[in-house]
Amino acid sequence: MSRWVWLGLGVAALASARAESLRLVAGEVDRRDSLVELPAAAGGRYPPGYVAGDGRVFPVQLDSEGKGHLILDRLAAGESLKLEAAERPVVGLIAAERQGKTVVFNTGGEVAPVTYQAEAGEFPRGGIDEKYRRGGYVHPLVSPAGKVVSGDFPEGHLHHHGVWFAWTNTRFQGRKPDFWNMGAGTGKVEFEALESFGGGAVFGELMGRHRYLDLTASPPVEGSAHPESEGAPPSGLAGFAPGQIPSIPR
Repeated sequence: MSRWVWLGLGVAALASARAESLRLVAGEVDRRDSLVELPAAAGGRYPPGYVAGDGRVFPVQLDSEGKGHLILDRLAAGESLKLEAAERPVVGLIAAERQGKTVVFNTGGEVAPVTYQAEAGEFPRGGIDEKYRRGGYVHPLVSPAGKVVSGDFPEGHLHHHGVWFAWTNTRFQGRKPDFWNMGAGTGKVEFEALESFGGGAVFGELMGRHRYLDLTASPPVEGSAHPESEGAPPSGLAGFAPGQIPSIPR
């Protein structure tokens, strides 16, 4: 079965038979290191990868919804590329490893591009108030050129931590905890649990749970932030659904 894939414009649903070939269409712009999403196939019927006529190999990885993903290294605007199923095993490119209080995603290079700080770590220097200690964020985040593009405990903004999630203007049970500005002491975000993580041929992923503490209550009231939180929370519990940390292509 052959299918056309318009990058960035969506794709048609696949039939139950395995997609033995694909044609990727760049559209109006040049494509470089583009993440291509393939629709969920019945029975997860995708080959381990595809190969182009010039010998380039494109591994395929399924997500939890059965959608396929591959990374297109390059395709000029207006051009298309036909891919045929590759039967040989495709080696995974993303490794995920629990290292102390972190989860490190690596692609085999000297510097890991993504690190998730699970439990709260150590302060980078002295003189930082204990109320600023926290976990549950991504740092360091490293560019393809090897440059760290995130910060942690920066001077003047000790509440900033890499790629993180918090609310600054919150109302809960008549109170207004601030989960963003930790220095105010009215709200706090803590790492609670690491439920799953892993790597693969195309991307790495993890699912964690964060606890949001309303420090204006006595005793403090806690709520949880979880990717699968749905429906009304129990009485006294704030339910949040910030979404899963994005999958990370190589």
